[in-house]
Amino acid sequence: VSRYADGRIASRYGDILWEWTPYVPSGKRSALNFQFWPKGSQPTPAQQALLAEMHWLMYLLAWKRPGSVSSYQTLLHHLKTIRAFAAYCASEGLSLREVFTSHERLIEVVNELPAVHAKQLSGTFGALA
Repeated sequence: VSRYADGRIASRYGDILWEWTPYVPSGKRSALNFQFWPKGSQPTPAQQALLAEMHWLMYLLAWKRPGSVSSYQTLLHHLKTIRAFAAYCASEGLSLREVFTSHERLIEVVNELPAVHAKQLSGTFGALA
């Protein structure tokens, strides 16, 4: 999903951390960390399924939306929101698809998460539309 200017691979689609430094003009280390489960532990099969959904959403946000590539900060905001939803889904035994395609479940989750994620979610959905 990312490469350095010389063509070397910075990160691959399935990585837990996407190295985004090659796309940051300042060159400051910038990474998109997908981990939402406890540090030091391996993801469960359900968490791996959520991780796959997160990867797909972030891939769409980074590379498949119309226009120029979003900035690192914009992608980071999207990822923080998606990560919060994934953590909630993991605790409730849900997939992101189940939440994002059900008005009732989406409202339920939005009411449970900090307001910042609810605000950011509208921007994330707008970018995916």
